[in-house]
Amino acid sequence: MALQNISKSRLDIGFVYQKLMKIEGFEEELVDSAFDHLQCENLTKGFIANNDKLWRIWLQKFKESN
Repeated sequence: MALQNISKSRLDIGFVYQKLMKIEGFEEELVDSAFDHLQCENLTKGFIANNDKLWRIWLQKFKESN
């Protein structure tokens, strides 16, 4: 359902940036790199569809792989 709503509406990249910056426990440089990585629209749509817990897990995996 969330993905359907996202695909129908215009992607708000500012929303993604704000949500990423609110995740605690990660350095700003890492979060900024993750944001750059999410510039691909399909990645961003999938990321937005997750809840806050899954965002944190995704960011931890991104940190480990970079």
